[in-house]
Amino acid sequence: MNTIVFRTLQVALAVAAALLAGCSSGTTIKSDLVLAGYGSARIDLHQKTDAIDLVNNSGVAVRIRVLGKKDRIMSNMLLSGHDQVRLDILTARAIEFDNDNGEQAMIRWTLRNHDRIEYTMALNP
Repeated sequence: MNTIVFRTLQVALAVAAALLAGCSSGTTIKSDLVLAGYGSARIDLHQKTDAIDLVNNSGVAVRIRVLGKKDRIMSNMLLSGHDQVRLDILTARAIEFDNDNGEQAMIRWTLRNHDRIEYTMALNP
């Protein structure tokens, strides 16, 4: 009888561990964005997304705008050279990047969500 109880507990713990591991996973999409001098780009989010991490791997500043419904500006910031930031974008619909400098800029971005991520990206929209 003790063997049956012991085996049942082992199976229950294994199932619980598998469920917790499956439920805690999230989705991340990582990419590099290279903006030519005076270039721009736009990421349109097709569903709610938790956050975006941005790392400016260049020496030039890049303007970042987080847009909501009807392209209303929710956040407008200047990401200086070699800076990084994490933005909560749960209510955002799009993110715009503008390089107002004549030099090339490189931004490494990571979208994070607890569910799948759907987006489109356009350069020089």
